[in-house]
Amino acid sequence: MSDTSQGPDTPQVTEGITGTLVRILSYAGAIGIFSLMALVFVSVFFRYVLNDPILAVEDIMAMLLGVTIFTAVPSVTLARRHISVDLLTKPFEFFPLADRIRRIVIDLGVVVMSFYVSYLINIQAMRYMKRETLTLTMEWPLHPITFLFSGLVLAGGILFALRTLKDKGEYEEKGGLDL
Repeated sequence: MSDTSQGPDTPQVTEGITGTLVRILSYAGAIGIFSLMALVFVSVFFRYVLNDPILAVEDIMAMLLGVTIFTAVPSVTLARRHISVDLLTKPFEFFPLADRIRRIVIDLGVVVMSFYVSYLINIQAMRYMKRETLTLTMEWPLHPITFLFSGLVLAGGILFALRTLKDKGEYEEKGGLDL
C-alpha cells in the first residue's frame, strides 16, 4: 500500500466553492468524530460508574459514525486519498501513455462507483421511508439520515468528475496526449 497524499496526482483542494465545501464537510466530520468520542466516554461513565445508561446513546452513536464517514467521502474522493495499492505503478512510469490510460480508468472507476454506491444508499433510504423504519431505541425515522448519506456520496462523485474534467483540460494545455 502507499501513501497517495504525497503523489503528483493529489494536489490539495483549497480553492473556490469546492474548497469551501470540502472544508465545511471536513469540519463536520471532525465535529462528528469528536462528538462520538465524547459520547462514548459519557456513555461508559454513566453505564458503569453511575449504573444508569443513557437511553438514546446507541442511536446517536450510529448516526454520528455515519456522519463522520460520509462527510469525509467528498474530501477523500476529491483529493484522491483512497487506500491504494502500488502493485503495478512502477512499470507504468516508463510508458507515459499507458500511465495516463491507467489514471483515466481509475478516475472513471471512482466516479462510476461513487454514483453506484449513492444509488444503492438511495434505494435503501426509499425502503426505509416506505416501511417507516425507525431506530432501535428512540424510534426516530432512518430515511432522512440515509438520504443525507446518499447525497454526500453523490456530491463526492460529482465533485470528483468535475475535478477529473478540469485535470484533463490542464493536462492538454501542457501539451500532453489528447485522450
